[in-house]
Amino acid sequence: NFYEGPFSQNVVIRNNHFSNMHGVILKLISKTATSPLPLMQDIVVEGNTFESQVAKPVVVDNVANVTFRNNRYVDVSGQPLEAPIAAKHTSNFLIEDE
Repeated sequence: NFYEGPFSQNVVIRNNHFSNMHGVILKLISKTATSPLPLMQDIVVEGNTFESQVAKPVVVDNVANVTFRNNRYVDVSGQPLEAPIAAKHTSNFLIEDE
């Protein structure tokens, strides 16, 4: 099996404002030959604002130990997005958002 890496581990994304982006804002994806094999792990995303032009501005795939905490997800008019995170093949995935 071939993996391109290194894969991100022990990362914190905190207190940012993401806007004026055309598409998915944050992608946490581990692409491996033998999915699911979550080589990306221990990621915390907290205190951020995602101002998005798409319904699901965050994509999480094949990642372990991910926490989303106290983030805000809105469209360009400031209205809250419902179910803004697309996730699959995750383990220990926690959402503690507003």
